[in-house]
Amino acid sequence: MTTPEQPAHGAPTPPPATERAEVLVDQLGQKLGQWSGTAGERLRRFWARAREEGEDMWAEAQDIRQHNAVGNGPAHSGAAATESATVAAAPTAQPETQEDC
Repeated sequence: MTTPEQPAHGAPTPPPATERAEVLVDQLGQKLGQWSGTAGERLRRFWARAREEGEDMWAEAQDIRQHNAVGNGPAHSGAAATESATVAAAPTAQPETQEDC
């Protein structure tokens, strides 16, 4: 005669529901741990790149500012500066004056 604890054909009994739930929760925890590690690494790389770009922009802005302060920067050289200097140096026509006769 068989009892409720043992199957009739001699197959092993499945683990209890709580044990299966524990295995599933452990697997889920491992997957979440892997995902969070990967996400943390990507976030760290992103932040390092963003910081590096910010530092580069800051250094370039300071360089431009320094060059403009001493008159060597793009605002004081090149075609635009030459053109404005030429216009300023060109003589301007005097307004015509009428002489009373």
